Amino acid sequence: MTAKLSRGGRGVRRRKVGSAPGSGKKRARGQIVQLHGWECGTRRSCLFVIDCLIGKMVADGGEVPGRTGVPAGTVLYKVLWEGFPPEIATWEEEDEIPCGEVDFVAEYEARLQAEAEEDAASKAEDESDDVTGDEA
Repeated sequence: MTAKLSRGGRGVRRRKVGSAPGSGKKRARGQIVQLHGWECGTRRSCLFVIDCLIGKMVADGGEVPGRTGVPAGTVLYKVLWEGFPPEIATWEEEDEIPCGEVDFVAEYEARLQAEAEEDAASKAEDESDDVTGDEA
């Protein structure tokens, strides 16, 4: 699924444009998009390609960086855009992240699960060392 991003007076407006399976891309048209000194859109269009997801949060009804009017309970992922540094990453709602050839959400969730299992195994190993009384 692709979406057009355009800069209006208040933040970034998003509207669904159709589907492009596996694209992981968003296109800005017409105007210049600027964020933290980075600029895109000096040409007619600029293609935003998802590199990977680097964070997850559930909105609590308060402020979400770079977003307005996000209802409580909305799941958002922090998107790292290809060719842009991490400080330009944006929070995007789960249903706005396209899935196709690469399911970015499933990939990120699998990575979180693997890290949690690793942490649990490491903690269990540390606890067993404490119980057996291994001394140097």
